[in-house]
Amino acid sequence: VKWLKEDGSRGIQMGYKIYDLPNTLYTKPVWKSVNPRIEETVHFAALGASREFLDYLLTNALIVDLWGLQEGCAPLGVSQLDVLLTGEGHIMVDTKTFSSVKDVSQITSNQVPELYQKLLKLEQETELLRDVNRALRGENVFLKASLENAGSAPQAQKLDNPEGATRTAAREAKQVCAQQASSDA
Repeated sequence: VKWLKEDGSRGIQMGYKIYDLPNTLYTKPVWKSVNPRIEETVHFAALGASREFLDYLLTNALIVDLWGLQEGCAPLGVSQLDVLLTGEGHIMVDTKTFSSVKDVSQITSNQVPELYQKLLKLEQETELLRDVNRALRGENVFLKASLENAGSAPQAQKLDNPEGATRTAAREAKQVCAQQASSDA
């Protein structure tokens, strides 16, 4: 941007929106410069990256609005109360993942680390349950094959103790449920 002539009563300011933020974010205004330079660094944080958010990042560009300011007009801005901030001051995006909260404005910046820890625990529990599920599926395939072999050959009644594997998988699933119940309490 270049003003045609220097005038102390002129300035510029830029605004931009990103993903699910309800309001436009604005840079600080720059006044009294023919060749103004705006340097802006804003940090965004997402507790989890939803598929929708990743698609947004892949397919959308950041659209910047350039505002010419005249003396007497108020600079544009956004209140800190309008956006959700982390403890480090980063602006939260992709906040639709807070399904337990009806309104994102109900979440305070103090709750974000706590929510993040809960999210990490849930992800670990989910991974453990996936491992148990994988083991049970493998055991199921083994049992089906053993059953087919037992039906076709009467002497193939010796199995490699599939009941023990079932008990182990069931015990792991119970431990996960018990851990989740104790962490929720």
